[in-house]
Amino acid sequence: MNLGNPIPRRQFSRRLRLVAVVCMLVVFSNNGSASAATTDLQKVHIQNRRKPTFTQVVLFFKGSRPVRHGASPNGEEYTFDFRHLTTIVKLDQIVPQPGSTVGALTITGDPDKGSQLHLRYSQPQSGAKLMVLPATPPRAGFYRLALNIFPPISPPPQPSAPPPTPAPEAPPPTTPPPAPAVPTSTSVELEAPPSVEYGPQPSKEEEGLRAGFSEALQQANRAYDQGDYPKAYELYEQFLNTLPQRKDELAAARYGLADSYFALNEAQLADNAVAILSNYSMALKVDPAASSAPWAMVRSGLALQALGNPNKAIECFEEVITRFPKHPAAPVAMQALAPLYLRDKAIVEAIRVLRKALAYPLNTAARVDIYRQLGEALYLAGEHAGAVQAFNTAMKTDPELYLKEPVILRYLGEALFVEQKYEESRDLMFRYLNLRPDATDRDLVLARIAEILTLQDEKELSGKLYAYIQNTLPNSEGDVIAKIRRAEYLEGKDKITAEEATAIYRDLLQKPLAPPLSRLVHFKYALRLFERGQFAECVKILDESLEKNPGKAPMDDFTALRARTIIGWSKQAYQQKDYAQVVQLHEANPKVFAAASSMEIDAMTADSYGHLKLYPKAIRLTQGLLNKKDGPKDEELVLKIARYYFLSGDKNSALQWCSQVQAPTRQTEKNMLIAQILFTQAQYPQVVALLNRLPDKGTAPVSPVNWYNLYAESYMHMGNCTKAAPWFDKALEGLGKDPGRSEERLRVLMNQGICYTKDNNTEKAITTLEAATLLAPSEDLQCQLRYEMAKLYAEAGQPQKATEILTKLLDSPLSLWQIAARQELDYLKLRQTERATR
Repeated sequence: MNLGNPIPRRQFSRRLRLVAVVCMLVVFSNNGSASAATTDLQKVHIQNRRKPTFTQVVLFFKGSRPVRHGASPNGEEYTFDFRHLTTIVKLDQIVPQPGSTVGALTITGDPDKGSQLHLRYSQPQSGAKLMVLPATPPRAGFYRLALNIFPPISPPPQPSAPPPTPAPEAPPPTTPPPAPAVPTSTSVELEAPPSVEYGPQPSKEEEGLRAGFSEALQQANRAYDQGDYPKAYELYEQFLNTLPQRKDELAAARYGLADSYFALNEAQLADNAVAILSNYSMALKVDPAASSAPWAMVRSGLALQALGNPNKAIECFEEVITRFPKHPAAPVAMQALAPLYLRDKAIVEAIRVLRKALAYPLNTAARVDIYRQLGEALYLAGEHAGAVQAFNTAMKTDPELYLKEPVILRYLGEALFVEQKYEESRDLMFRYLNLRPDATDRDLVLARIAEILTLQDEKELSGKLYAYIQNTLPNSEGDVIAKIRRAEYLEGKDKITAEEATAIYRDLLQKPLAPPLSRLVHFKYALRLFERGQFAECVKILDESLEKNPGKAPMDDFTALRARTIIGWSKQAYQQKDYAQVVQLHEANPKVFAAASSMEIDAMTADSYGHLKLYPKAIRLTQGLLNKKDGPKDEELVLKIARYYFLSGDKNSALQWCSQVQAPTRQTEKNMLIAQILFTQAQYPQVVALLNRLPDKGTAPVSPVNWYNLYAESYMHMGNCTKAAPWFDKALEGLGKDPGRSEERLRVLMNQGICYTKDNNTEKAITTLEAATLLAPSEDLQCQLRYEMAKLYAEAGQPQKATEILTKLLDSPLSLWQIAARQELDYLKLRQTERATR
């Protein structure tokens, strides 16, 4: 007779342990005699509680209640007797959370003696409190049993864990392999003791005694402290219905109601998140500084996260950390915050907050979870040695952690691969695949093993494994590696094939790759962009890679290539007269420019600051360049510094630097600069005399103030407009039609118009102002010039043309010129009337 394939012993043992874990969650209460009808266990919820610390087990039943229940005489378990107990729950899929006070759950019995449910404590002499609750919603024959398991007051020392069972030889194993040993080179240091101490954390009843709360409110507080949350919720609600007048009692009741509701519904957080948020919002509104406020904000953050609003959740957690850094809620907020930071790729922030959390006195479950999260964050940041250390600490604290979360083995394997511990890395990868043969990242792990075999000179084995991956797992990591090798081959041939290699790298950038391969592809692609002169895109690619791996030695090649790219980009921008780009690159990368130590680069950079009128920086850089040069002082740089000082408004310093110029070939340029300085000091005769002594001023380089214009304005300020006018004409001719110098042309035309007006040359004054109007950049200046033209026409005896211009000014959007035009028109009419009556 075929009874089917027997369950392997190890698999049966594993399932039995899982059944025990689930069964330990079940608790019953005796509310009268039970009938002989069947009892069916339909659902199980297990949840660790943090305030106070205990584990709550909620069991959902249909049928009769247990005949008996109670703690065993030896204090190691809580047992329940049923006439007949069945269940559809897959008990082997239920595992208590780390740090749970529940050790195991088992069901025993036979048809004659009935069924027994055994809930074994993780620590002997633990306390237990049982509650009988109606079903939700209430239905006949359905009920819930909630059992709160509290740790013992003085927990006994834990026995040492038995040695792990060796992994079976034949894959795939049915029993998980033992925890992998981490190499001594990355062994974990002993944990530092907590450096943060909490203040006293009184119970709700103690707080009420100090504040002199009413007995009705204290009854609710006692129920909450005892873990009787249904009763506490009911009593808080009754108290609030009495409309308490004391604000502190109102706040305490609001917080108590919210805390009770949260405790009752934490296992179904997503379904009850809106109500949880509403309860805590009302409590915080009454007293935002209450002792329960930190927990209220943490739980509000958890509810927001369950509702799919992680950004608001982050705000709640960060506020707790900032406002209440020495409260027990702070490390809980940090623990919840880190995964949200990682979700947003804020890896540095996640590492910071996790390390900060380790300074707090934590329970075992929290400490294990924080070290696990820290290991993942460090791995993502490229801190592989630190990741190994963090994972190892987590697994030392909880030796069975790798069974619950096998992915730790892969993280360790990847980290050790980067540390060139290939043997250990390969073993960890195999262990991971033994535990997770159907893992979604199986192709990545196999590819890493193939790469390790290649590095260990096992070419034949690695080749077969690559072929297997490409045939059975297309578009996998192995396929990516094959493409990288083809691109490397194409790079060494000709330009056409090099472009094909670039396209391969570009396509691979769009794929999710393991960190080492991702870095390789990014570097290869960035190098191709550098060689093609596509500096902006090259820097973008390099910066993305460096941000993902801050401060790591393996990224030195990225840093060196980035420096070369920045310098190449700066030279390209300077040649294209894009001075703003040069300055932007220099501001963002001062260390790169300093390390270049190039006179050419320094001169280029200083000149760019000068072109952008950033004179203080131009002066400092040019002075630095002057100090670096050996031999006689470079008087060209001296004159540049003098000019920058002048343009910045420091005329005295400009004259001092000019006095250092002695070379005969530099005297003309020096005296031209001195003439400009004298002009700004209103020493106009000296300006004209100095310009007259310059033999080659006509061939002098063009400056922001045209030299002909300098002659003209000096004569104009001296009151000699007749001599000024022809110099203005030469200035305009020298400026030409360059649109980039329209502002200078406008200034010359306006000054020339003033000279013609003073010389009573109305016709030329009007012509000059008309030309200036076409260059005026603003409506206000255009109106001013038209108004002056109208006055000139009026004075020249052409009132009709004056009236035409003034009438157009009435339509100006500027009220000032509307009023001025109206007044001038009225004046013209008055003069015409006076003339008519004479």
